[in-house]
Amino acid sequence: MSSTSLAYWIPNIGQLVFITCGWCGDTWKGFSFLAFRDLWPVANISLSSGAILCLELWYNTILVLLTGSMENAEVQIDALSICLNINGWEMMISLGFMAAASVRVSNELGRGSSKAAKFSIVVTVLTSFTIGLLLFIFFFLFRERLAHIFTSNEDVAAAVADLSPFLAISILLNSVQPVLSGIISLERSIIKILKCLFNEDIKS
Repeated sequence: MSSTSLAYWIPNIGQLVFITCGWCGDTWKGFSFLAFRDLWPVANISLSSGAILCLELWYNTILVLLTGSMENAEVQIDALSICLNINGWEMMISLGFMAAASVRVSNELGRGSSKAAKFSIVVTVLTSFTIGLLLFIFFFLFRERLAHIFTSNEDVAAAVADLSPFLAISILLNSVQPVLSGIISLERSIIKILKCLFNEDIKS
């Protein structure tokens, strides 16, 4: 968990240093109380995203705790850990597509090209889904052989083979869901921010 927190904080600190130390002279004019203007929509989205991330991390922990109460718990926990590890690796691909889609769609919307934004969404989702489908077929076919990469215990390999259909389905669903959720949350953020900006322009 500490390595994950460190991996999240290092880019944020790097971006802060890059912006505040003179490399963004045309956009960064120093600290201002205007940064706190219309802060609630951003805070609302951040809190919602934080809650979703917490639930995503906690449900993995809850699964491990529940597995510990099963019969032959050591084998079951080993098998579940292998499946969660593989699922986490595949999730990184989807999260990469989510970040790429968010940037691409926001750029196209900022340029005023809705058709290009829609095309970017279709291409990103289909590409991520294709990779997920290939991994779905791979994990569905190899099952027990896949477990031998991580363990030499035949009982654990057999348990992984039993969980492989669920792992393959989870990988297929995860190839689409993060990308779509990233695009939808981005569009909601843009709509809320534009509403705030236009409301302020109307009032002024």
